Amino acid sequence: MKTIDIKFFELCDEIDQWKEEVKFWKDKYEKLEKDYKNHLDNSLKSAQKDVANILTFALHATDDKNGNLVISKNSREIIKKQLNS
Repeated sequence: MKTIDIKFFELCDEIDQWKEEVKFWKDKYEKLEKDYKNHLDNSLKSAQKDVANILTFALHATDDKNGNLVISKNSREIIKKQLNS
C-alpha cells in the first residue's frame, strides 16, 4: 500500500471512532437532560401541591377573640380532603 492509502485509511478509522464517541456523549447528554426535566417537573408538581395545601389551610383558619387560631369542624374536613388528594 502506498503511504497516502495508509494515511487515508487511518483518517477514516479515526473519523469512525470520533463518530462513535460523539454518539455516546450525545445519547448520554439527552438521557441526562430527560432525567433532569422529569426531576424538575416532579419538583414543580410537588411545590404546586404544597402551595395549594398552605392556601387551603390559610383560607380556613381564623382567629378567635383571644387571638387563638381556630379551624371549624367543616373546615377541618375540607383541609383533610385537600391533603389526601
